[in-house]
Amino acid sequence: MYVAQHLSELTDDWLISWGYRYGTNGGIDPEREGDFAIQSPAGHVCVVEVKSGQLRQFALTGYWESVDGDNPAEQLNAEWKGVISLLNAAAEGRTSPLVHRALALPSVNFVDGDRFRGHLPRGQLLGQGDICNFPTWWRENVATQPIWIEPAEARRIFKAAFARGTTPQSMRFFVSETDSLILRQLQAESTTLDLVADNRQLLVRGACGSGKTFLAVEQARRWAERGAGSKVLLLCYNLPLADQLALLVARRSPSRGSITVMSWEALASQILLSAGIVHSPPEELSKRGTYYTLEVPGLLLEINEDEGIAPEYDALVVDEGQDHDTVFPQELSKPDLPGWWTFYLRLLRDGAASNVAVFYDETQRPRFRPKEGFSVPRLAEALSQPAYLRLPRALRYTRSVFEYLQKIRALYPQGPEWILQRPLEFREGPEVEAYITARELTAQKVMEIAERWVGAGYCRASEILILGQRRERANTSLTGLERLGRFPLCDLSPETPPGSIPYLNVHRAKGLDRLGVILIGLPPISSLDPATDIERIDALFSGASRARQLLAVIAEAPAA
Repeated sequence: MYVAQHLSELTDDWLISWGYRYGTNGGIDPEREGDFAIQSPAGHVCVVEVKSGQLRQFALTGYWESVDGDNPAEQLNAEWKGVISLLNAAAEGRTSPLVHRALALPSVNFVDGDRFRGHLPRGQLLGQGDICNFPTWWRENVATQPIWIEPAEARRIFKAAFARGTTPQSMRFFVSETDSLILRQLQAESTTLDLVADNRQLLVRGACGSGKTFLAVEQARRWAERGAGSKVLLLCYNLPLADQLALLVARRSPSRGSITVMSWEALASQILLSAGIVHSPPEELSKRGTYYTLEVPGLLLEINEDEGIAPEYDALVVDEGQDHDTVFPQELSKPDLPGWWTFYLRLLRDGAASNVAVFYDETQRPRFRPKEGFSVPRLAEALSQPAYLRLPRALRYTRSVFEYLQKIRALYPQGPEWILQRPLEFREGPEVEAYITARELTAQKVMEIAERWVGAGYCRASEILILGQRRERANTSLTGLERLGRFPLCDLSPETPPGSIPYLNVHRAKGLDRLGVILIGLPPISSLDPATDIERIDALFSGASRARQLLAVIAEAPAA
């Protein structure tokens, strides 16, 4: 992070590839990763490997053993040869740029008169002061080397060699590459599914940021690919999550078989329509509760008893399973049936013996819905052979976001430990921004943050999500606004216009994530009382946990 921050201060005509993969003979080895490959505007190239922490004073004593057991000099030389190989391959037989190499030591501060007995000369070592004055170090140690080819040709070759991960130098290279590292970590976690591949039914428990949604899509894809005619239903509770799942499925579509993504409401509407009943929720908010909890399931039960729900799918995958009730209200007089899962299992060709995977976390069930409405043991009883799996850690968060979530977690009175699991490896990231402002100034502050994030290259407008406790934007401090400065403002939907910043109710954002999240409409964290504000604490935690890297919390000061 220290090196990245100082590299981010270089001008936009520098090119940097961060976290690149290299191999031999111009190939890519997924197991080999370097830190930085840097090219100046003049075309010079330097490979920089960063070693932080205690290195046993090797710079002065000659010892090269690091705490992780790697030999820094050998590792740097391997990356140097790998980058040369990549550039030669991209040059396609023509001359490629000369490549310098250096070991960055953020924790070592060299002074005049230091004597070096290591394998690398002083000109290949970047101490703390050198990192702070990187352009000066570059002029003295890299720019003095010959380049042999025109700068334009050198830059063309560099871009061809590092097509992915190379951007104009700004903080965006740091944010975007950290995001890709998080994605690679999620992809690596999919090996967890390999361990339980022989199980027909899985109940997978995972805390916030543990990759449940990604793994749900991966499991659906694997079951779809088992046969050309395999049909998988990928189900979730709310519509925004269904839209995201559909996008993920489109990006990782199976080579054979098919995956149908639906929200529970869309599924209910489809079943009703097949029986000739039009799904028509009342406009009055006060009547919707009765409609969804009594009228709709009552109609579905009648259809089910008349055998009007035809089996259609070979497998079922459910994301955010804790939102799907395993019991019906007492008024429906069906105590022996597993709630909405009655209909889900009826849609499967092999019923309760079908392939079923449920990804869930009981601690994320909204408090305004009865806790006893979802029961893992009751769900397990409805299946034929469930196997239990626990995802052991969070994968998504950078250090700053995770530490902010810990502050919120501390507010829970005797809260469940499971609500937040420590990541295996932290990724650094921008600091969390927290503000307290008057309600009438919230929109201006949101605009300032969005303008700064987009202007600095941290993210695009479409990668920002505004979350609030209110369901309707008209009831927030953003009411009546169609723009935030140069950015169109809208509600999140599949038709969200490109370049706009969407708003969404924090509870409907469950299962979603965004590169940047701006939370509005909540009281300051310091004023929250665990005895009386537990729902607001829930909303703050739920909203903040949607951010992968960029998080801003705009608390509204109470009216005087």
